[in-house]
Amino acid sequence: MNGYIKIIIFIFILFILNKNVKISFLEYKNKLDKSIIRDILYINGCDPNFIPHAYRYRVLHQIEQLNAGNLDCFEIYYLNLDHILIKDFRIIIFYRCPWTKEVDLAIELAKKLNKKVFFDVDDLVIDKKYTDLNPYVNSLTEEEKSIYDNGVYLMGKTLKLCDGAITTTDILSKELKNYVPKVFINRNVASEDMFKLSESALKDKLKMKNSDEIVIGYFSGSITHNSDIEMIIPALTKILEEFKNVKLLLLGELDLPNDLKNFSSKIIKKNYIDWKKLPKLIASVDINLAPITDNIFNAAKSENKWVEAALVKVPTIASNIGTFKQIIRHGETGLLCSTNKDWYEEMRNLIIDKNLRENIARKAYDICKKQYNTLSTSSKFYHYINSIANKHIGFFIPSLQIAGGIKIVFMHASYLQDEGWDVDIIAPGINSNFIEFQGHKFNLIIYNNTIINSQYDILVATLFSTLYSVLSYTKVKRRLYLVQSYETDFFHYGDFLRTEAEKTYSMSFGVEYITISKWCETWLKEKYGQNPRFAPNGINLKDFKQHKRQLNKQK
Repeated sequence: MNGYIKIIIFIFILFILNKNVKISFLEYKNKLDKSIIRDILYINGCDPNFIPHAYRYRVLHQIEQLNAGNLDCFEIYYLNLDHILIKDFRIIIFYRCPWTKEVDLAIELAKKLNKKVFFDVDDLVIDKKYTDLNPYVNSLTEEEKSIYDNGVYLMGKTLKLCDGAITTTDILSKELKNYVPKVFINRNVASEDMFKLSESALKDKLKMKNSDEIVIGYFSGSITHNSDIEMIIPALTKILEEFKNVKLLLLGELDLPNDLKNFSSKIIKKNYIDWKKLPKLIASVDINLAPITDNIFNAAKSENKWVEAALVKVPTIASNIGTFKQIIRHGETGLLCSTNKDWYEEMRNLIIDKNLRENIARKAYDICKKQYNTLSTSSKFYHYINSIANKHIGFFIPSLQIAGGIKIVFMHASYLQDEGWDVDIIAPGINSNFIEFQGHKFNLIIYNNTIINSQYDILVATLFSTLYSVLSYTKVKRRLYLVQSYETDFFHYGDFLRTEAEKTYSMSFGVEYITISKWCETWLKEKYGQNPRFAPNGINLKDFKQHKRQLNKQK
């Protein structure tokens, strides 16, 4: 069947079944025609339609950072995972992913192949001792809470199987170290598109006519933040009573508190909007509120609300706890509050003092523009990802038929895998996932049906014809040529392949020679001026069983 017809049928089936699968036309064509070997696989545990905000920040934004480091990434929803998929990646990152049998198989296979497995999380949703601190969670029915708690337990189960974690804040990092040995902090930052949309919103903001009206905004995001806004109701009601020109904008799945219903004419209520429209909406307010109740679950949250407001030059008043306390410089890049009295006074100060609003907003904007962009912060993250990856090596071999020279390659591959290397065998042939040799299992890449976009520490050519493939690959630190014989003499005189083989011994750049025998070492040095490294063949002592010698026994 024609490939494009298959694509049309596939898309039609998705439409009929109404499957929640995010896949591009090009991505699916690649799946039809070729495999793709990449660096990083994100396994996303959150339905993008249910928690789009978190998914964007922790999956899409981080992929943007890693792409800036020339790392090729792919993401998949965890319910669509086939554990075999992980063989084609160097590092696996689970984002908020609950444990399933397929997740377990993926982690088991990753460890067998020396792939690193990390867990990314931006909330303390990995243990009910944290989630029980959330008033909304405790308001659930017994059945609802049982389901929620089981999801938290399964997320923690996946976390504990991983080599480490990636997270957003210092407090989260400290708590996660109780579950995994390594934790890296990669703060939430705005993407290139967020900056572009924010800059556009800023331009529109400057064109808006001046007015005496002051709009205070609270952008909650989810219904779990009801208790946060309720905490500052006394201060809000006092402000709304005192200032006739003040309005309150509430965004999100938020219940309007009873104490605010008397001010319904001054309240603008909006439900969830697409994130691309959010910068313009935030830019329309004069003051941004970020209250959070004081417990470790909330203190571990990131500074997203401050960043998003700063990008459109809106000053933020926030609770004086957790990351806000750490990041915001009180009176300079924002205002921090501990009591309702603080909230009233700081809102009042910003309402009556336009210069204060603008000065705080400008300083916060200047910091965020430098420190909260995916590209400007990418190097620290992709350098860390490269540092945790196991050494990656690929052996190009001419055939999957086991012969003396091929067996030597597999022996070297086995030694390296035992030392923790991530080993690929790259060969022509029919599609297959793995090749096994003497108790070792290697990822098998069929190079005539594969796009290789992964980075390698070393690529090894093992026959003269494979050297040209190694030389053509750019994302590699070192190129080795394993010489086991004088291959020019494999061909009859007059055969052009004699010349092609002969060329490979006189390479003057980009190749390190290695050989298994002294006679090859000698002619590579004397005839071609190379300086090969000598890696002699050994014997496997397990193949030679000891027997006591019997001298008096005749045959």
